[in-house]
Amino acid sequence: MKEGYTEDAMQLDQMRAQQEVLEKHVRVLETVIETNNVACFEENLANLKTSMRKYLKLLSAEFLVMEFDPDNQRKILDLIDYLQAAIDELRQFTHVSPQRV
Repeated sequence: MKEGYTEDAMQLDQMRAQQEVLEKHVRVLETVIETNNVACFEENLANLKTSMRKYLKLLSAEFLVMEFDPDNQRKILDLIDYLQAAIDELRQFTHVSPQRV
């Protein structure tokens, strides 16, 4: 035992050292989790964009060859409303007002 140290003080020092090691491990694990979440988020965004492009191209091709039909026009307007609602929902996560975008 070190001079002037009680057994309790030595145990406290050991516990503090262990806590520092554990805190370092927690920081490493938090970094790993954050990195994985960012990768998943970016992958999900890329997949969404790819799927949207694919289906919008298909729909556009169909729209071009269709004869005018008020029912189809309503369906297109409904799709536009749906996409606008999705945009508004996404915008809430950017903390940017619609005027700034």
